[in-house]
Amino acid sequence: MASRVATGRTPLLERRITRDQLAIGSAYVLLLCAGLAWLAGSGTAALACSLLLVAIAAISRAETCCELLFVCFPFFNVMGWELGGTSLYYVLIILAVVKRLVHRRIDHSRIRIMLYLAIIVLTIYNITAGASYVRWLLHLLVPMLLVGSGRMGRNFPRYLFLLTVSMVISSIIGLMMVNSGIYLYGGDVWTNGEHVSRFSGLIGDPVFFGQVSSVVVGANVFLIYMGRSYRFSVPLSATLAFFDLLAYSKAGLFSLAVIAVFAVVAFFYKTIRKGLPVRNLVMLILAIFLIYFGVQYLLSGSSSLFSIDAMVTRLDTSDPLTSRTQIWQGYLSLWQSIGTPMVFKGIGFDTYESTYVWGSFNKCHNLYIETVTLFGVLGAVLIFAALGCYMAKRARGGATFMAFLPCIVLLATGLVLHGFLDFPFFYEWTVALGCLDYAAAEKKIGAREDSRREDGQHV
Repeated sequence: MASRVATGRTPLLERRITRDQLAIGSAYVLLLCAGLAWLAGSGTAALACSLLLVAIAAISRAETCCELLFVCFPFFNVMGWELGGTSLYYVLIILAVVKRLVHRRIDHSRIRIMLYLAIIVLTIYNITAGASYVRWLLHLLVPMLLVGSGRMGRNFPRYLFLLTVSMVISSIIGLMMVNSGIYLYGGDVWTNGEHVSRFSGLIGDPVFFGQVSSVVVGANVFLIYMGRSYRFSVPLSATLAFFDLLAYSKAGLFSLAVIAVFAVVAFFYKTIRKGLPVRNLVMLILAIFLIYFGVQYLLSGSSSLFSIDAMVTRLDTSDPLTSRTQIWQGYLSLWQSIGTPMVFKGIGFDTYESTYVWGSFNKCHNLYIETVTLFGVLGAVLIFAALGCYMAKRARGGATFMAFLPCIVLLATGLVLHGFLDFPFFYEWTVALGCLDYAAAEKKIGAREDSRREDGQHV
């Protein structure tokens, strides 16, 4: 008994499952059942599981409801009447915000509310877009609620763990759906007269699945670098990287390469300065083994899920940007045709979604061009200035260079991907900026501990 008290460990059979743990566990079970229901062709059963999950969120604590936003995000497209239809995830967002407001657990709530109202006023001309504008405002609530909050600084590892586990589970279910002929917004890679399906998980599009997976992997690499990673972070990240390959996304492959380079350089630098912790050595060896055997398996041709020929086709092309330059030029010409009003406001969400500037493409495929197109020149300047100021503030607050890795991934892939009207966009930035919040918070905690030690030595 004395040793048990000394170590602070409780035997497994004597542990108690808390209300919050039960809610999160039940959510995972319901999401799994919803995915399996779609596999069985029962949309009604999937909807029933989603409704039960919303009921759990309604009776849970505010923090648990917030955690469910990370648990349920990768299952967005199975929480509705039909795949890709209106999702009950919007209800979860509203519940999380309302609970935080009622319990007064939103940091700097007045500033956040005023900022959100200001955004509505400045973009109100999009009211004619109807549901698209309303959905955009709902998705915007997630970063407005969490980014820069004390809870994000304290609980980010927990949020990322829930998100990563959910991404892996949803990807497995998504793969089962593809193999069963339930196709989710994917594309094809044609090679040697045959087509290979591009994987999109339950996110809705291969390129965005690749981007989201890369951001999540990058955030996990950051936590490992900080020495604050959770158990199984390495195998879960390796699994996500594998699913990222199945998307055959050039942006996703580029992102994984950037993450790998940053990881090698950062860990080498940290080893020189502080030595190599045994924990990191074990993780490194595990990662090397996973990568080695994974590559051997893929190159052997034994996997029916991955095609070397399809990957070569995607990379070996006469047009690496796949006609994006023509699309960009089309939108630049559109700016010129609109003229001065483009400076003060964008063309409108409804016009943007129905405008085809080149062939059958009606999206900018470039985040920076899209920002100007949707919000005007002044709006784009304000958005990127606010982002730059926030990142600079966190850098001054002690955020390490590795904490910026997910942001770098998003800004780099933004050269070839749009995002503002696609639901993953704001969640990706919530995770990316959450890395900065957590790094700055850890720096403050470290500074306080150093100060206490110095005070103790003086005494």
